Amino acid sequence: MLIATWSVAEPNFDVDTFLSELNFTPDKVWRYGEVTSYGRQIETSGFSVVFEGEDSFEAVLATLRSFLHEVQPLLTALQQRRVASVLDLGFTVGGGKHFTRSLRFPSDFLALLVESEITLAISAYPSSEPPSE
Repeated sequence: MLIATWSVAEPNFDVDTFLSELNFTPDKVWRYGEVTSYGRQIETSGFSVVFEGEDSFEAVLATLRSFLHEVQPLLTALQQRRVASVLDLGFTVGGGKHFTRSLRFPSDFLALLVESEITLAISAYPSSEPPSE
């Protein structure tokens, strides 16, 4: 399984004004000072967009590449405001019967992230396997 999450956050980021000005609707929004369901106070304001449902790593990259080109004005506005963003690519790694996947990023995709000032993070999550009989 592959899932990508693009997150934008800073402590002093006026997320509501930013999203309104740029007419953008993310999947999730949070604000500095709010309290999570776990009782922790949130220390940044920001938003995130989740990309899931693609069957291959190549399809995920194609979707991300298209999205980043589409939201270029938004990326420029974030750079002007010096608001950080992270693209986290998460994938599952199987148990003993599976090989760990290797993710190879094309240089043009990495260049797009650099130009857009987006930090790349890779997250690996253990998959659950049914018990052997």
